[in-house]
Amino acid sequence: MAKSPTSELDMHIGSRLKLLRKKHGVSAAFVADELGITQQQFSRYELGNNKISAALLYRVARIFNMPLSWFFQDLNVDFAGTTPGVAETDNSYQASEIREQLKILSELWPVLSSEQRSIILKLAESYLSKS
Repeated sequence: MAKSPTSELDMHIGSRLKLLRKKHGVSAAFVADELGITQQQFSRYELGNNKISAALLYRVARIFNMPLSWFFQDLNVDFAGTTPGVAETDNSYQASEIREQLKILSELWPVLSSEQRSIILKLAESYLSKS
């Protein structure tokens, strides 16, 4: 069976994979080992040369404790040729992203000290007062 060609979406996800990995200061070999794949295969995903499965992308998101939607941020790909990219028009995408971020925050909140929670709340309030 012939391999299906990669697309702009695959390249976008790959660049987000690389950005996330570098942001956390880990090597491709480390992530590959965590996923049980070779470093070469992981590099192909980062370069957008190979399509990454939804299951594997989900596992990457869990490794870095990121919402799955993070990989699709700033996506402006026109799949159908007549409609704007998903990120431009799909309000349910934004709502889903907010739900995922709130879930992460609710998991982190109990482990923060009272002082850390207070600082986070003051930071959020300072952004609200600026608008």
